[in-house]
Amino acid sequence: MKQGRKVSAIAVGLALSGLTSLSPAYAQQADEEAANLERIAVTGSRIKRTDMEGPSPIQSIDATMIEGMGYENLQQLLERMPATGAGTFSTRNNSQDSTANGAAAVSLRGMGPDATLVLINGRRVAISAFAESITNSFVDINSIPVSAIERIDILKDGASAIYGSDAVAGVVNVVLKKDYEGLEINAGYGGTTGPSYDETTASILWGSQSEKSSATVIIDYFNNSTLGADEMGRYGTANQSPYGGMDFRSSRGYPGYFYVDGVKTIDPDCPEDSATASGSCLFD
Repeated sequence: MKQGRKVSAIAVGLALSGLTSLSPAYAQQADEEAANLERIAVTGSRIKRTDMEGPSPIQSIDATMIEGMGYENLQQLLERMPATGAGTFSTRNNSQDSTANGAAAVSLRGMGPDATLVLINGRRVAISAFAESITNSFVDINSIPVSAIERIDILKDGASAIYGSDAVAGVVNVVLKKDYEGLEINAGYGGTTGPSYDETTASILWGSQSEKSSATVIIDYFNNSTLGADEMGRYGTANQSPYGGMDFRSSRGYPGYFYVDGVKTIDPDCPEDSATASGSCLFD
């Protein structure tokens, strides 16, 4: 029994020494494999990992695709995407909102702008200063110049467990260009042959790098003219009653109505076809 124990001990010792001699080779191979792995940053995950990330339902739109689509601002681009089309907010089509004209917000799956989180380079940004914070809380995507965008990552799945209730519908992460070197100038003009509407765009992108620093300057200009409702025929009015629909004209406008000694009084300057029996002056 004593000799058997000695033989077993010697066998175990030889096995351990063999494993010890092979461990550096395995470690070197593991290091080489780790060096060949590609690091993937996933929108919607703040968990740092050392190997490949898991799959996520992300749609990425790079600068080349954006340029090929020909859209001049993010609102025009995102409202035509299946995941972001329904519910994307724009003041151009909202005559009853006091939000400043020109602002826009993105809404994933039609759940509203306040349920879609907008990030820039993976970080939160302040909501629009001109938004009605009581009813609308959104990031003005039109304040992000298209010429500055490297790509757009759209997380179509809810991320409220990571970011909070403002990411219930998903996340839109706008990644800006960096480490750019050179000068790029773009200009564009478009107009219509029917209604008098046109758009003018211009952008300048300049970047410089050195061994210790880098700088990028982006100037973006966008301007569009007014398209009057009277130029759009039946589609330019909220009063669809002459066409078999309903009258959705607003009761908040000018001229309007006021109260005198508690009595509702319509403005004398209200057009006859805009006055209602209840004393309101409808505004289209």
